[in-house]
Amino acid sequence: MISNRAFVCIASLSGGLIYAYFAFFYQSEAANDQFGRFVYNYYFLSLIQGKFDIPAQIIGLEGHYDESGRAFVYHGIAPIITRVFAAPFVDLTKLSLAPFTVWFFATSGTLVYNIAFFRALKASSSDKLQHSNYLIFLVSILIWFVSPGLLLAVNDSLYQEPVSVAYFTMACTVALIVVTAYEDGNWNKTLIFISVLAGITVFARPHVAIGLYLGVVILSIYLVKLHGRKALPYVAIAIIILGLFGSIILAINAIRFGNPFTMHGELHGASLEMGATFFGFKIDLAFAEHGRFNLSRIIPNLMLYLGDFQQGLIPNYHNALHGAYSYLTSNLGFIRNENPNIGILFIWAPWFLLIATGLSFKKQAPKGLWLAMFITGTVLLLMASYATVTFRYRFELWPFLAVLFCLSIPGLIEFNKQKSKYVSVFSTFIRLVITCSIVFNFLVAASYNETFAEYGYYSEWSYEQCAELVEFGSLLGKEFVPQVCVLTSK
Repeated sequence: MISNRAFVCIASLSGGLIYAYFAFFYQSEAANDQFGRFVYNYYFLSLIQGKFDIPAQIIGLEGHYDESGRAFVYHGIAPIITRVFAAPFVDLTKLSLAPFTVWFFATSGTLVYNIAFFRALKASSSDKLQHSNYLIFLVSILIWFVSPGLLLAVNDSLYQEPVSVAYFTMACTVALIVVTAYEDGNWNKTLIFISVLAGITVFARPHVAIGLYLGVVILSIYLVKLHGRKALPYVAIAIIILGLFGSIILAINAIRFGNPFTMHGELHGASLEMGATFFGFKIDLAFAEHGRFNLSRIIPNLMLYLGDFQQGLIPNYHNALHGAYSYLTSNLGFIRNENPNIGILFIWAPWFLLIATGLSFKKQAPKGLWLAMFITGTVLLLMASYATVTFRYRFELWPFLAVLFCLSIPGLIEFNKQKSKYVSVFSTFIRLVITCSIVFNFLVAASYNETFAEYGYYSEWSYEQCAELVEFGSLLGKEFVPQVCVLTSK
């Protein structure tokens, strides 16, 4: 009989290989070129030349432009790490490393979650895993094929790269807290590791880092209260680490934009403008008047993140949900809702079933998980208050779901011990839901592969396209064409 540890290894190897197939070999005809695949390649090439701007033809309308027409990437800088190691061996102007970057962090993050769940199940079982064997089997399959990892790996667009890095750092954070809580580990050391992960996340998804930074502060206060002066050296190291990473990002902003607190461009009339408005396109985004993050959006946006479904498949349900959403957001300006419109209740249904089942037994989970709830809950609320609702942001709600699952583990083990007809029937139902969900996630992945396929101005610009936009779309004029459109071969 295969041991639990061996099964986790087999599931991880199988999952990693399937992710690799989606990342490197699976491409629909419509998605042979996904938007922004070379952005981080050129970002790295610019950095080693001592510059922070990249060619306009590479970033296009997604760039943020200063008054002289220099294009900047406002997305996190962290994905260049793969280019650092690959640069001596490949021509970064010819070979995109986006597929490898997304695959690596999606696979690594999913593996970390798998290990964390396994360790929590093992620690919760009082009878040498006798009543958690089946759960380990189910969870190892679920985490690889009904989770963000699969959906990250299938799309190598610009947007996926920083999200995949943050997926990995949040996985490590959740795993550290879960293992420390379930195995009664050393919270002082965990504090240091989380502070490092928080700092790294600043360079991937800053709003996700906010949750981690706050988590470090809360844990520091708790440890000082619990251990007094003995905790102070660890707290001091953690604060220094946070300050160091924070100072670096502020310094980068100051070099790029002349202001350490400028992270991105504005819509109109600023020294740094979003690409679409810089080149004369009219766009209407809610944060222009109502702020990027607005607490009033949380409830309506969560309605979509949780329960949305594609129009036409369940028409009356879709119309009713979006009618309610329109009413609740009528005074919040235009909120962009991007396809695919599928809520996490449908994508990750088995996790909700397992969580509800486990929590219904009201078995005590380790108290230390409150920290993970706070960190992931903060990120969830920030995402729900943003002025865009999009599929990839659902991946950043996942850590909260993962923590809820860890809270439910003692109850699930208790449920698995039950010997009744009801339990047998319900277990069969869960297996059916899991099977359907795996198939559904593969179908969603196939569809999501096409989401950021290049089209029109959302593609790499030719020299002619760039020249036309600079001359007629921007306020720069024809004389700036050689300065902005530096890649004549694109």
